Amino acid sequence: MSRKADKEARRARRFDFVPGEVGEDQIRSIVTEHVKAGRLDPSQVEDTIEKSKAKGVWISDTYQVAVYDAEASPEWPAMWHLSIKRRDKHPIHDWRDLQEIKNRIVGPEFEAVELYPAESRLVDVANQYHLFVLKEQGLTFPFGFKSRLVSDTPLTSASQQRHGAQRGEP
Repeated sequence: MSRKADKEARRARRFDFVPGEVGEDQIRSIVTEHVKAGRLDPSQVEDTIEKSKAKGVWISDTYQVAVYDAEASPEWPAMWHLSIKRRDKHPIHDWRDLQEIKNRIVGPEFEAVELYPAESRLVDVANQYHLFVLKEQGLTFPFGFKSRLVSDTPLTSASQQRHGAQRGEP
């Protein structure tokens, strides 16, 4: 197999998701650990378990994605919460990977954000990443760029760009 073909095969396995599941026993075990560590009040166990049940779980060779209904406030449109982690537990943070995961799980014309919260709302207990996706296809956030601009060539000599941007390659 050529080097290019091998790279394409690895990429395909990384983003070829199949339905999976996280069982209630696994959720209960995690919640129990939080109670023992004093991070969760015992009276919140059943409610936390119910909220922790994903609407869907998707698994590839590299990633696991759990999809939840995001807790919404009345002034925001309905959203999904994508909880994303590598199966080997290593950190991700490659923007193209998160974009491709969002595209594969909910579709390319849905908008998502990754929130960097106030320290008082910070949740950081695992190499796990969270995207909040508007449920209405075509609905956009009232911030961000208004049109697409993607290029394999840097716009200035002061910047760098890796190849594959125009093809949507991570």
